[in-house]
Amino acid sequence: MAYSTNTDLLGRFTSEELAKLTGDDTGTTIDTARTDLARELADATIDATLLGRYTIPFTEPDELIVSISTDLTIYHLYRIEYGELPLPEEIKAYYEEANQLLEDIQSGELYLGGAVPGYDSPPTITTLRSNDNRIYNSNVMDSYFGGNDV
Repeated sequence: MAYSTNTDLLGRFTSEELAKLTGDDTGTTIDTARTDLARELADATIDATLLGRYTIPFTEPDELIVSISTDLTIYHLYRIEYGELPLPEEIKAYYEEANQLLEDIQSGELYLGGAVPGYDSPPTITTLRSNDNRIYNSNVMDSYFGGNDV
């Protein structure tokens, strides 16, 4: 299952713009084979980055995953259409932001609420300790470690 759709792309581009981006200079026909290829590259990047952190592929992708997939798909569409030409700054920013979000999700800084944790996800830590178990209260600890009282 793809994480984004052509409808998501049409949320960012007009039909004419998307048709031109997929190779139709007249702007009338969207080349869905090209959008599918770009989306496959985008989703493969997502899966490879999040493998282990979450069970992939996602069956019900989070809205953040849909957004990342859309951004990476746009990046790959530009790469396919314009080859080695310099990319517009906005497209580079989409790519960089999407990769930063993926890194944050992979490291555990961001959490996908509805996703199933994978085999490499951090364990849930529970403890029975409380502040009552402390030998020294917070005032004593703050005096040693630069708390507000120092």
